[in-house]
Amino acid sequence: MKAFKKYILFVVLTLASVGAAMATHQRAGEITYRRVGILTYEATIITYTYTPSPANRTELELHWGDGVIDTVPLTKRQDFPNDISRNEYVGTHTYSSAGTYLLSVEDPNRNTGILNIPNSVSIPFYIETLLVINPFVGNNDSPQLLNPPMDQACVNQPFFHNPGAYDPDGDSLVYSLVTCKGYDGEDIPGYTLPAAAKSIGINPQTGDFVWDNPPKQGEYNIAIRIEEYRKGVRIGYVIRDMQIVVAACNNQAPEIIAPDEICVQAGDTVLFNIQVTDPNPADYITLTATGGAFQQANAAVLQQNTIGNPVHATFRWITNCSNVQRNPYYIYIKAKDNGSPIALTAQHTVAIRVLAPPLENLQATAASDGVSLSWNKTTCDNAIGYKVYRRRGCPALTPDSCSMGFPAEAGYKQIAQWKNLNQTTYKDEDTIVLLGADYSYGVVAYFADGAESFAATPLCVTLQHGQPEDRFVDLDSIPADTTATDTTGKTDYEIVTANYTMPNVFTPNSDGQNDVFVSQTDYKNIDHVYMQVFNRWGRRVFHTSDIDIRWDGTDENTKQKSAEGVYYYICEIYVQQPNGSLHSELRKGTVTLMR
Repeated sequence: MKAFKKYILFVVLTLASVGAAMATHQRAGEITYRRVGILTYEATIITYTYTPSPANRTELELHWGDGVIDTVPLTKRQDFPNDISRNEYVGTHTYSSAGTYLLSVEDPNRNTGILNIPNSVSIPFYIETLLVINPFVGNNDSPQLLNPPMDQACVNQPFFHNPGAYDPDGDSLVYSLVTCKGYDGEDIPGYTLPAAAKSIGINPQTGDFVWDNPPKQGEYNIAIRIEEYRKGVRIGYVIRDMQIVVAACNNQAPEIIAPDEICVQAGDTVLFNIQVTDPNPADYITLTATGGAFQQANAAVLQQNTIGNPVHATFRWITNCSNVQRNPYYIYIKAKDNGSPIALTAQHTVAIRVLAPPLENLQATAASDGVSLSWNKTTCDNAIGYKVYRRRGCPALTPDSCSMGFPAEAGYKQIAQWKNLNQTTYKDEDTIVLLGADYSYGVVAYFADGAESFAATPLCVTLQHGQPEDRFVDLDSIPADTTATDTTGKTDYEIVTANYTMPNVFTPNSDGQNDVFVSQTDYKNIDHVYMQVFNRWGRRVFHTSDIDIRWDGTDENTKQKSAEGVYYYICEIYVQQPNGSLHSELRKGTVTLMR
């Protein structure tokens, strides 16, 4: 009700001051920005207007979101057929501090007769963009929208559109349809999405808008919100208000044949063919393409090999390491015919992923104090460091051409990360590894936006039993306090178990009290034991077959006193059975050494 009253007041004041004859006929637009200083931003306002109307003004008011309102001058105007003008206004502003700011423009009025906006000629045109200045997030420019916000459709024919958003920082973009806004940035009362014979919606990942099918002639407006995310955090958005003109016609849109996704390693050439045909043989096709690959210093090239109908073209992009990023580059292919009265378009989106090449010459060596890795320095100098991954076992890993790094679903876990491209060695000293088990190691280069290089074939390291230098154990892989089978294989009697326990702390400080780690047992039926003690790195520091154990805290390798801390033990206890066989019981646990 509050919003409705505001609209009534606005309409009365507007009609009283300028009259319906002076409606300014704003049709579409958006606000984008780029950072030009520490706290200084340049904003660009794009509007599409009815050419003969007063909406083609030489300046607009821009609210910067911090209480400052500037008059922003017109810097560029282009006139198109059907009385459509594109207007560009540019202004610069310096904020006093970091923060979240809502940039907005409100201008009377929209054009008359928009079918999904009641009384549209009396509703102001409003667009907004959210700017987040956060030093912890880093520098940020808004997405740039490369396709215009004016389009045409035919009744009962599918309509396709993509705003052609490109993010200069490589941030993730998410698309959604929102309500068009009017006075004071509020949702327009009575606004609805255009009616559709089948469906209407937008792909949240690619931005492909599909209207299937428009049932009625007329003019319609929709609003598309393009949100930016960096490492899972929203850092801004742009709302585009666009207009679609639907007319009755017998035309049919062209058809595009092109790949959906391509993945390459930096240094490779992206090369694919595009074929476009139009069901109407007499129609002439105009083919264009936009997207992030065309905005790079090593820009992609679209070479059209034939003209008319059909059209054949070749996309070529020679990539390098500067093109590596976590998110794909989207290429927006657009084919437009010259049908009358409405020229129809077809859209096709191609996702291109550019990955850093895998690291070369990865080597691994197992020793008593860990697993040592080495590799060649990455060929991409714009990487910022390395990550090391590991998993138990050595299953075959065949990553597809679009996989970055080592996938968690394949069992790999990151165990190290650092920022130094010249440090091409790593020692896995924190590993607790099982004797005789296989372990896979992989290393990747990583980049500022979180991208990782392509996963090279991981190295398989096997720690064999019987090697004195390979004294590692994974306690979590061994069941707690289990009993093995009878050595004779017969169990037709009641199994005798051991009365055998270990303390959880001892203090080898030569004070005569609790100086030695000893078992607590009655020795009944115990034939022998095999006890092993390991430090927190998994290195064995003591072993014995003495039933009493009697460890005084000396490291069997260095012959020095072991450091204070928690140690892990595994003890195999062999118990005599009534039939003369032996049962082996396995005990594991921890003991704290305190001096």
